[in-house]
Amino acid sequence: MKDLSFLGVDISKDSITVYDGKKLYTFPNERYLKKFKERIFKRLNKEKTVIIYEPTGPYSSFLEEFAAIEKINVVQ
Repeated sequence: MKDLSFLGVDISKDSITVYDGKKLYTFPNERYLKKFKERIFKRLNKEKTVIIYEPTGPYSSFLEEFAAIEKINVVQ
């Protein structure tokens, strides 16, 4: 468990807010989460990363799609 990286994600209609344990980041809630991937996710080991979020109906679909494509572990 000590090798895992956890990202807490809060999802709204227009944005996602990500907490990496140290800092908050806000990105557009858009298909493929391009800004999130460019700024945060590219520097993480996706095999050891777990995204934690609360499902928010249709607003969480972009995050769910991103996690499935990138094969990232998630906890709802």
